[in-house]
Amino acid sequence: MNQGKIYQIDGPVIDVEFTEGQIPPILNQLQIPRTSPSTGAQDDLICVVTQHLGIKLARSFTSGSTYGLKPGMIVYDTGIPVPILDPIPIPEPIPIIQK
Repeated sequence: MNQGKIYQIDGPVIDVEFTEGQIPPILNQLQIPRTSPSTGAQDDLICVVTQHLGIKLARSFTSGSTYGLKPGMIVYDTGIPVPILDPIPIPEPIPIIQK
């Protein structure tokens, strides 16, 4: 697994520094091993790469809590993109019957 380190945290936005040329593609899932702030148990925070900032930094977003994360913590690129669901088909409109 490709490995990086947390560079900066701003709310749900986490910038991750990777080795030059090893930056994960946009929409790849990143995994951050941590101690859960709610249970105290070991778990993984999942982030999604949303933007490339130069050749070494990936900006990612998480819907989980970033409490307790610090710059320098290890981040793993899972190599798995976020699944994109097919859009829901829009049904044909119901014809209006004139009286």
